[in-house]
Amino acid sequence: METASYLAKQHAVEPLAAAKINPFDPSGFGQADADERAAVLAAAKAAHQTAATRAPNDRELLETIASKIVTYGTIITPSGEPVLSLGKKYVKIGTKFTVTYSGVDYPLELTAIDRTTFTLRYNREEIIRPINKAGK
Repeated sequence: METASYLAKQHAVEPLAAAKINPFDPSGFGQADADERAAVLAAAKAAHQTAATRAPNDRELLETIASKIVTYGTIITPSGEPVLSLGKKYVKIGTKFTVTYSGVDYPLELTAIDRTTFTLRYNREEIIRPINKAGK
């Protein structure tokens, strides 16, 4: 009975000396060591180089090319068919035309014309762009 009473009684815990390390909460435990930091830095550098050297996919190419196309508005033919004005060139829905970007020719197709937008297709990717009236 004396042993049980002694064990059940709470005893004051003496603080650790300042020079000792607490094994349950060492300082700097959550921080990466030098090897981990070097590995993370090398992986980030490799990922950046890969992203910079890889060729853009069809979607990225289409977005870049479409952003450079200057439109002058639309014209409605007497038959009611909309035509997109690209300067001196007029493009109907379904027309395939070539755009040169960075010295490479890309075949695009105009798939739709709405009142304020037009849709372009490159391979299997499509993008909708606003009709920016270049003169305004």
